[in-house]
Amino acid sequence: MRTLLFYGSAKEHFLPNQVCRILKQEHTFLVHNRNQLTAKGKNLPFQVIECDHLRKIEADHMILFLRKPCDLESIQYIDPAVTVIMNADDHEHVSFAASHRLCSVTYGLSDKDTVTFSSREEGKVVVALQRSVYTIYGKVVDPMEIPCEIRGEYRDFTVLAYVTLLLLLDEIRLTESGSLLIDWTI
Repeated sequence: MRTLLFYGSAKEHFLPNQVCRILKQEHTFLVHNRNQLTAKGKNLPFQVIECDHLRKIEADHMILFLRKPCDLESIQYIDPAVTVIMNADDHEHVSFAASHRLCSVTYGLSDKDTVTFSSREEGKVVVALQRSVYTIYGKVVDPMEIPCEIRGEYRDFTVLAYVTLLLLLDEIRLTESGSLLIDWTI
């Protein structure tokens, strides 16, 4: 079972909803949040979890997406095999990942981030993967640039977070024109 855990304040469900929209095309997955458990999709089993408080995080093949704010002090144990995605500007998240020796994938506007922009213009961006990462399936993804066409309103950090998630989920699907279509009008 593969697991994607969105940890922290669940005020915004935009990213989990967008990821679920992509995953249901190829996978069977369970969505857990405070009030419901839902099964969707087909093929490989996958679970998407949203929560804001855990004491222990232990699972094979897990991506931990840290949201702000999140209660990191309550976590007494986290499996070192967990891959964490975080905004590099959040020093508390960076410190947490370092102190637990987690495989970290950062996104942000710095050339030191794992995922950043190499160019931006209205409705089009090029996202740069600066160093190799492993997908949730163990596949190596080497540095690359991903041209993106964006429909709908967006924020820079949301685009970077979304593309980072797609990279680690091995769900980058380019159109015939060679770009990743990010349609947030749906």
